[in-house]
Amino acid sequence: MTESVPNAFLMHLRNKGVSYLFAGKTELNLPLAVQKLKKLFGIQTLLLEGGGIANGSFLQEELIDEISLVVVPAAECNEDAIPLFKTGKYGAKTTFAKSFHLKEVKRLNDNGLWLIYSKN
Repeated sequence: MTESVPNAFLMHLRNKGVSYLFAGKTELNLPLAVQKLKKLFGIQTLLLEGGGIANGSFLQEELIDEISLVVVPAAECNEDAIPLFKTGKYGAKTTFAKSFHLKEVKRLNDNGLWLIYSKN
């Protein structure tokens, strides 16, 4: 979280036993957060499950090395559904396409595919 978070919220987290770290003064700095996780806790690999906006933010910061995507025969027909990657970085309107290459394909019980892509 940012250093500008209210002290009352930090106290709430402490009371609940929730760990946190700061990455940025007023705006979240994802590269700094990842760097701190590695340095302070020895974390080498993260599983990102944040949804389209979080995924988009990490992608824009070039913090994604691999995409593991499961495709199954189901359709989301909700116009408000967020895609796998949506413009991140707090609603930034511009982003550039990122390239990944297909590394592996696995068939899932005749109902789907597991696609694994690596960063180019």
